[in-house]
Amino acid sequence: MPRDHRPSDDITTVWEPCGSCWGQRVIWTLHRHGGRLHREACPGCLGVGQRAVIVAA
Repeated sequence: MPRDHRPSDDITTVWEPCGSCWGQRVIWTLHRHGGRLHREACPGCLGVGQRAVIVAA
């Protein structure tokens, strides 16, 4: 039996800054052997800087 996948009027999707990188898209970490910092894509937002949040009305 097919399901009805129409969007609901009670649910809205909004974008907000990532809570892990604060919207900067990268996280700076130390090298394993010490010394300089290097950039890595944020694991929370995968480098997008934002995340989708579903808000129910």
